Amino acid sequence: MAWAVRGSAGAGGMNAHVAPGLLWGTAWWFLARDRGGPQSRRYTSGWILLALTAGFAIAGERGWMQWHHFYDGHLSTNYAKQAYVPISRAYGFLWYFIAGAAWAGLPACFLAWCASQRRMDVWQWTLRIACGFAGAYFAWRLFAAYPQAFLPLYGTIKEKYLDFHSNPSLLKLYRDCASATRHLGFCSGFLLFEAVRRDWKNVKLILAVGLINGSGWALLQNWKWAASVWPGTTFNFGRCWEVSGGISIGIGFGVAYYLVNRRRAPADIAAEDARLAGVGPWLQWLLASGLLWLIGWTMFWPPAIDLRAPLAPLPPAWLIHAGGYTYRLLGLAYAVAAIAYFFAARDISERDATERKTRLAWWVGLGLVLILGWFVRTQLVNRYTDEPADGSMGGWFSPASIYYSILLLYSAASFLRRIASPSTEDGLTSLRATGEAPTNAMDFDGLAVYASLGIILLWCIHVGMVTAWHASVFFGIVAAAFGICHYVQISRKSPIANGPPAGSLPFSADPNLQRWGAFLGLVYGLGLSVRKGIKGGANLYFGQENYWDGVCWNWIALAMLLGMLAGMVWILRTRKPRDFRGDVFPRAYGIFWLVLIAQNMLAQVVTGPIMGSRASWIEFVFSMFYAVLFLLTAVIAYHCQFIKTGDYSAITGM
Repeated sequence: MAWAVRGSAGAGGMNAHVAPGLLWGTAWWFLARDRGGPQSRRYTSGWILLALTAGFAIAGERGWMQWHHFYDGHLSTNYAKQAYVPISRAYGFLWYFIAGAAWAGLPACFLAWCASQRRMDVWQWTLRIACGFAGAYFAWRLFAAYPQAFLPLYGTIKEKYLDFHSNPSLLKLYRDCASATRHLGFCSGFLLFEAVRRDWKNVKLILAVGLINGSGWALLQNWKWAASVWPGTTFNFGRCWEVSGGISIGIGFGVAYYLVNRRRAPADIAAEDARLAGVGPWLQWLLASGLLWLIGWTMFWPPAIDLRAPLAPLPPAWLIHAGGYTYRLLGLAYAVAAIAYFFAARDISERDATERKTRLAWWVGLGLVLILGWFVRTQLVNRYTDEPADGSMGGWFSPASIYYSILLLYSAASFLRRIASPSTEDGLTSLRATGEAPTNAMDFDGLAVYASLGIILLWCIHVGMVTAWHASVFFGIVAAAFGICHYVQISRKSPIANGPPAGSLPFSADPNLQRWGAFLGLVYGLGLSVRKGIKGGANLYFGQENYWDGVCWNWIALAMLLGMLAGMVWILRTRKPRDFRGDVFPRAYGIFWLVLIAQNMLAQVVTGPIMGSRASWIEFVFSMFYAVLFLLTAVIAYHCQFIKTGDYSAITGM
């Protein structure tokens, strides 16, 4: 727990936040899982390890070191020259709330996706992803169109904001405010999708984590109050902020766990499934209609000019306006489709109504995949990171192009299957709408969801993962190979005897995909944690951290790739039946200890020397503090495992 507490709020690049994400994910997953078969809690999937690991990695891909000066009443314009202008302390509270809410809220969104509930088809996943990207797009357009509403004191020091060369601290402030606004847009978009689906547990999960951590970070004030409480004290207040900022995130997830992940009786699970199944697709189509209209509306705004690259070429105005009209018309079409679906059952027989709705749902869903998928592709091309959008991600073999190619292949395969046997395709759509699907057929929906999410994930976390041999590309190839092999195996198996049909399970509930998701989380989390640990240790003991990071990362990435290959072969060879009713993770206790010990060892490495000429009392205090946290966590883990098993033999392995 030491590493998670310390590293959660610190700067140092995206990969630095992998370690706390993995430990939080492993802790949530271990505490939530029941020993045995069906789970009594909702959020127990093995994908939680990867979801929180990647979520914190992505959320940490931005800075926060510009806002704490606001608590001193300073807006730094050139920190090296100690140049600043006076500003209200209220701006510090505001921006740390925004930063904290998005920092923890985005991983909470990913955690919400791991709920082992009803299956979602490709069009629903496309809409879910598009909601997040649309929220980020709209937030960026607002930021670019109305900088005076987002950039502190923009109205009074506009000339300084327009001269980043003379005011480099304002350049960093612009970057950090833009990134925080964009990330909050992602969270808002994902939250909107869950609200329209009426998945109130997902809504409570995201809001609880985001609001609690946003409030916690604002109240902590980056420990700027510490200098007045302990005047003249030589203490590492930055490290204290990292620890307390991490505790704030932990409190948020703890409250959320209590609110949404308590045990449920089988009757409650069935009632929740029935309630979610009763939400008609027309509500989600109305949401898609609103998104399309919103996108089209913003295209008539003044061009979104990034102040860091004000001379970057822009598409011609007529082309942008043509896109705006197109999105508006499509939005109107989907509103009409939603209304038509709602009234399709009137004045006709139940059978005719079902057939009409099924046929309409198929065409509308396929259209959403192609239209909203194209929008997501455009946002992937614009690479919403801390860097100005330059279109460099739009090549033929870029993640954006591969992502849309997957959707095109899925659409073509679905269309061909419908042409070959329209009644079969209508039956598939109807059965999926009720949570069922036949076996002995290639699950195009499942494979397309798996592949498209994998591409987007690689796009989001590829920063810093490129080695001399392009490690992220090979990671993607292995992940894709597993998905293809898994779904091919499913299509060749005979119908399962018990439990839900093969095609009805969400990826978060499939036992073999759960094992693969947990394994990916461990490989990715531990691999990049070791990388950052070596980099930090080299800086403390040898210097030249960037040199050692480059050398070691090539070998660590190779070890991760070999581990992925070995795990893929092992899971495919030992695959479990889709209706497996036993314990998918019989060694969950050992996995938790592996992560806990590894992360605490790395935390001690990067804390600093406690012996020798470079040792300091401050570093020794933090080393002891992390050791105490480790012991407390170990006792809690032991107690939880004892409660799960009810006897000592399962704990000791005897």
